[in-house]
Amino acid sequence: MLEIKRVSNYALEKAALAEDSQMVELSLSAFALYKLASKQQLLENSQWQAFTALLASELEHADNVFPERVVDGVSDIDDSMASYARDVVQAERVSHAERMRGLGLSAGKAAALAGIERDMLVPCAVRGGQDVAERYGFTKRLLGGGP
Repeated sequence: MLEIKRVSNYALEKAALAEDSQMVELSLSAFALYKLASKQQLLENSQWQAFTALLASELEHADNVFPERVVDGVSDIDDSMASYARDVVQAERVSHAERMRGLGLSAGKAAALAGIERDMLVPCAVRGGQDVAERYGFTKRLLGGGP
């Protein structure tokens, strides 16, 4: 199971270096599978085993395995886990964008590659060195108080 997490990390680094959104999607897919594979109710389901075998085959042939494919497959198997899968993918999109920023991409480029809005990212100022007005605006938006 740790191997799939390594695949996700490797794909993300490659995605940041090449500015390749398909590699970001592959990384997100791998991470979603990693998180879902920790859920006992899925592991015990024969449909999950068949689904992961199909995904492995698709990966070997470099077909499009994207997070939505993982979420859709989980939806077919267990509706209660589909919501969890969607939440994992969305949260990880933000995390992936932040990690790509750490690898040197701009906030705009990292957000675009991860498929999220730039304002979903923590401003650089909060991470170190922004004026008070900008920090206040970010805090206000974060707390739902407006733009």
